[in-house]
Order: sequence, then C-alpha cells, then structure tokens
Amino acid sequence: MAPVAMILGGISGAVSALFGWLLFGFSLWAAVQVYFVVGLFVALGLIVMGMSRPTPRQQGKTANLQHI
Repeated sequence: MAPVAMILGGISGAVSALFGWLLFGFSLWAAVQVYFVVGLFVALGLIVMGMSRPTPRQQGKTANLQHI
C-alpha cells in the first residue's frame, strides 16, 4: 500500500501545486511547499487507512473462529 500511497500523494501534490501556482498566483517556492505538504498528507492518510483495515488473511481467521 505504501508505494501506491506515495504515487497518489505525489500526483495529488503536483495537481495542487499546479493549481495553486497558476490559478492562485503562488510563487514557485510556495507551490513546491504545497506539493510536499499535500503529497505527504495524502500518502500518510492512505497508509494509515491501509494499516487500520484488517487484511484478508486476518478476516479469514476471525470468520473461522466465529464458526467454532
């Protein structure tokens, strides 16, 4: 999940920085900061979401225990 989260974080950060730079008139330095902040927060959120859900293997174990 972490590589996918980093890719999606990078894409969303790039889109946010581009919109901030072109539409809102951010300086290049501010756009770079937006890129990193948005990318890291999106990636962090996706990683936390992925870690908080049980894996299919864990779901199977809990389902088997309920039948006993």
